[in-house]
Amino acid sequence: MAKRLRILSNLKVKPETGVAWIVGFSSSSSSSSSSSSSSVPPPSPTAAASADLLPPLITVVAFVNCLHFSGTSSSSLQPDYEEEAEDLRILLPRGLEIVGAVVSSSGDTAATKNDATRAGDFAFGLRQELGLAANSGSDGINVIAALAVESLSTNESVMCYSQYDGSRLQLLEEEIVQEGSWRDTCLLRCQLELSMPLYLPSIVTLAEYEEQVIGSVDSIISNLKSSRAVFLFERQGETVLINASDKPNAKAAAADVQQIPSESTLSSLQGSILQPAENQVQIRRTLNSVLSVSHSSFRVPMKLILMIRPSCSKTSSPFMQYLPAKSLVELHLLRMSLDVLCLAPSHLSAADATTLLVVPALCDQLIVMCKMANKNATHNPKVCAFHFCPLSCPITTIYDLSYGESEIALVEHRKALHHRLGLPLDRPMLRVANALTLASLESSSNHSAGGKRLLDVHIGLSASTVAGGCQSLIAGSYEYYHYLQDRFDDNGWGCAYRSLQTIISWFRLQHYTSITVPTHREIQECLVEIGDKEASFIGSQEWIGAIELSFVLDKLLGVTSKILSVRSGAEMPSKGRELALHFRTQGTPVMIGGGVLAYTLLGVDFNELTGEIMFLILDPHYTGGEDLKSIRNGGWCGWKGTITTNGQQFFLANKFYNLLLPQRPITV
Repeated sequence: MAKRLRILSNLKVKPETGVAWIVGFSSSSSSSSSSSSSSVPPPSPTAAASADLLPPLITVVAFVNCLHFSGTSSSSLQPDYEEEAEDLRILLPRGLEIVGAVVSSSGDTAATKNDATRAGDFAFGLRQELGLAANSGSDGINVIAALAVESLSTNESVMCYSQYDGSRLQLLEEEIVQEGSWRDTCLLRCQLELSMPLYLPSIVTLAEYEEQVIGSVDSIISNLKSSRAVFLFERQGETVLINASDKPNAKAAAADVQQIPSESTLSSLQGSILQPAENQVQIRRTLNSVLSVSHSSFRVPMKLILMIRPSCSKTSSPFMQYLPAKSLVELHLLRMSLDVLCLAPSHLSAADATTLLVVPALCDQLIVMCKMANKNATHNPKVCAFHFCPLSCPITTIYDLSYGESEIALVEHRKALHHRLGLPLDRPMLRVANALTLASLESSSNHSAGGKRLLDVHIGLSASTVAGGCQSLIAGSYEYYHYLQDRFDDNGWGCAYRSLQTIISWFRLQHYTSITVPTHREIQECLVEIGDKEASFIGSQEWIGAIELSFVLDKLLGVTSKILSVRSGAEMPSKGRELALHFRTQGTPVMIGGGVLAYTLLGVDFNELTGEIMFLILDPHYTGGEDLKSIRNGGWCGWKGTITTNGQQFFLANKFYNLLLPQRPITV
């Protein structure tokens, strides 16, 4: 264990359950990214002599809370290592390890050493269950024992790190590092779609179902671990075959498949399989359903395709297998979508990367999916793996989507994941719509979604003219809906419809819903369905206002709304404090309706001392094309005061206004 500990910047930990696991990876200070060895090269004689000073460096990339405990009293409470290991095998990419544990501590001098020792023992216990270490220090591996002491002044945890060998503690020096720590690693991805045939009687017992599922899974795992398994690395124009065995099998490769030696390193493949370094993907939060590592930079993932070679090298005729059954049976296909991520050192050989990382990850995932399918044998399971990145590294979870994402058990599963990862419980971050696509991403600001609508057109606007004001803005992304889009002429009557579409796009892009943004007709049909309008309303050009918008949001999204009313446009500044609070706490777009006009409000700049205010208005009355320059130069998105630059009233004094404030749902 290093005397120096590297920690990614912006990592925070507050063990909500009293214990958290430290996630990281190690690299040798003497290793080279150009090394062709499949393991870290041995140290030089000089380094060996000072091995205690130059051990492998540990980089901490995340903290995850412990959820499963055994024992009843606080003194006997300790992690349930078996349950924890089963969860973490799937959650963390292969290549990342549990390198230590954190326990909450009072900071009392007498208890500090005991708390740190407990943390070290917890880490050894979990590593042993994961097969990463034998017992405390006997294999020469130390762990990180950390204490989290809550600071009364900042309400954040102050961390103290030590290395622990099972008996001794030694303080570690922290080194805060940036995203460059990932540059010597490769992200590997392997997807596997399985359709396992099950021959079941019309009335099947759970034992019969489990017997066939387990038998099929065991057969698949046996093939994965055999020398028959080969992997293809995809690249433009050709495919590279990675043979895990020492001797390449020429018969396994087709004419258009290039075989490489099994000792070839991942770094030697990167230049041809991956994009050039200047095209590295900056994994970050984006506006499509692509969330990512917000503080890290990875290359485009290396995609692997699994193939199973025939067991017989000689040409043979097709054959059939006869499986006798006790009674009439029906064919059922159990479908599973495996999808694993692995983080490998660049110097690791391609063969070792597949056999030591990818294959075990596939086997672990398949076993967990098998258990989930057996638990839900009464229906046709739809078991899939998804990747997310709410932390500084990707994570993987498995969902059974047979009953949809709102099914109670799945909601509870997501809540447990939020607790483990320390995520807020008031917003969706681990729904299918949040899943990583791991595709090349372009800049997320000011571009068109799907080539049709502009996103976040307010970003980059010049500042408002409020002296000493405080800006409170929309939180998240939206699409700009306005007149004449989709070749639909709503000029003169559709502004409130367009404002509603912008609001619903915000809920879509924040993953609160997966419904498509409704058309004018669908909005009208919704209002007729709930009894607010007569049937003749459908297909008409009648206006709608804030009240109708609240009905539609409630019906289609289950979103509640607040309504603010002012008797005159001159009173709008009096709502500055309430609007600022809305954007700070809810962050949703606001619809303003008054007279025959409707606008979308994206924020306010408000001076509480003077009462001066300006409104960030997105105007749906724009009739041009998706041209950002025209929109900004024409004032269709910008800061507006109660009096415009030409002396006209923006909010008319002789009109009343209703403001629709959608409330952010509290959900996961």
